[in-house]
Amino acid sequence: MAKSVIQTEGSQAEPDLMVRKRPRILPEKWPEMPIPILVVEVLSAITRRRDQVQKRALYLRNGVAEYWIVNRWDRTIDVLRPDAMM
Repeated sequence: MAKSVIQTEGSQAEPDLMVRKRPRILPEKWPEMPIPILVVEVLSAITRRRDQVQKRALYLRNGVAEYWIVNRWDRTIDVLRPDAMM
């Protein structure tokens, strides 16, 4: 079964790709894993709005250092960071 990257009360998200720092000791439980330093979502017609709005807010609010939104139709990548969102 797939694991969600970010789990908060009432919300969870599983991206297309993520990068985490390798912990020195592997946690026993998923919620104890380090927050990803990079999350990548490839837009699709079905998930486009969720990736650009809800997931964006969820990831950045929870400390993901960088969030990439890949638009395969425009051939662009939006790079979002929490410090640039203020």
